[in-house]
Amino acid sequence: MGRRQQLHRPRVPVCLLYGLFACNPMPEPSSRSTGNSPAESIAPKHDPGPKYDPLSTTERHFVVGNETRHDIFYPYIHDRGGAYLGVGSEQNYSLIAASSASLAFIVDIDARVLDYHRILIALVKASPTPADLLRRFSAADQDHVRAIFAVSTNDQQAAFTLWKSLRARVSRHLQTVATRPYPTWLADPKMYQHIRTLCLQDQLFVMPGDLQGTATLRSIGELTRARSTPIRTVYLSNAEESLTDIPQFAANLQALDGPKAVVLRTLFRPQWDAADGLWSYQVHRLDDLRHRLKMYPQANLTQIIDAAQRDGQLRVVRGNHAVTTIGFPNHHN
Repeated sequence: MGRRQQLHRPRVPVCLLYGLFACNPMPEPSSRSTGNSPAESIAPKHDPGPKYDPLSTTERHFVVGNETRHDIFYPYIHDRGGAYLGVGSEQNYSLIAASSASLAFIVDIDARVLDYHRILIALVKASPTPADLLRRFSAADQDHVRAIFAVSTNDQQAAFTLWKSLRARVSRHLQTVATRPYPTWLADPKMYQHIRTLCLQDQLFVMPGDLQGTATLRSIGELTRARSTPIRTVYLSNAEESLTDIPQFAANLQALDGPKAVVLRTLFRPQWDAADGLWSYQVHRLDDLRHRLKMYPQANLTQIIDAAQRDGQLRVVRGNHAVTTIGFPNHHN
C-alpha cells in the first residue's frame, strides 16, 4: 500500500491508490453474497467464509507497495499474537509474522490484489523455504507453478495467466524484500515459517473489504469473537486519509473485538520527517482512536491527529522524528 506520485508528491485519486473502497462501486453480486472469495476466478478450492463488501473497478492495480520501513512497527507489535487485520498487498506478511498473529485477515476491494494474494498463498504452501518461493517466480519454474495451481485453485489457467503477467515485477520486488537490512518474512526463516503455517492451516484469509463498507469488517469482528481471538494489530497504511464516510468507518472499528489493539498507519505530511523518503510512520492505540471518533463523529484523520497533538497525546519517538505515537505512555516512545 501507500502509493503517491513523486513529482511534487501530488495525491492520486483514492480509488486508484488503495483498492479499499470504491469510487464507483459495482452492484453487490446477486449469486454470491457470502464467501471468502468474490466472483473472480482465482479462488482457492473449498473456500467458505463470511459476508463481504462489493468489489470495485480500477484501471490501475497496485500489487507492489512503496512503503519500505515496516520494521519501524515491529517494536510495537512484537509477539502481540491474536488476530491481525491489514489492507493492501504482500507487506502484510512481514507484519503478520512480526506480530506472531495466530489468525490473519487481509482485505482489499481490487480483485487483482486479492488474486495476487491467492496465487502467492498457493505458492507459499508449496514452498518450504523462502528460496523455494523465490524460485516459483522464475520463468524456468513455470511447469511446476502450473501444476501447483491445478490442485490449489478453481481455475488453473486464470491463475497461471496472472502469474505470467506479474512474474517479472513481483520477482524483483520479492528479491528486494528478501535482502532488506532488517528481518522480513522472506529474509528471516522463522518469519517465513510463521506465514507458511498460517497458509497451510487456512488461517490467513484474503477477502474483499471496505473500511467504510457495511459487511467485511463486521464479519471479521464476528469471526474473531467466535474464535476467542481478539484483534491485536490493525494495519491501515494511508487509507484513512481519504475516507468519506467517517461514521461508518467508526462503526466498523467499534465492531472489531480489539480492546488492546494498535493501529499502524503511514502518513504524508510535507512538514514531517519521512522514514523512507516519502512516508512518516505512526502507531495509534485502537481504543484511543475509537474514543476520538466517538467524541468527534465527523473528524477526519488530519483533525484527529491535530487534536491529539493539542492535548499532548501525539508524541515524536526519540531518535527517529519520522515516527509518532498516539495514546501511548511516555515509556513507549
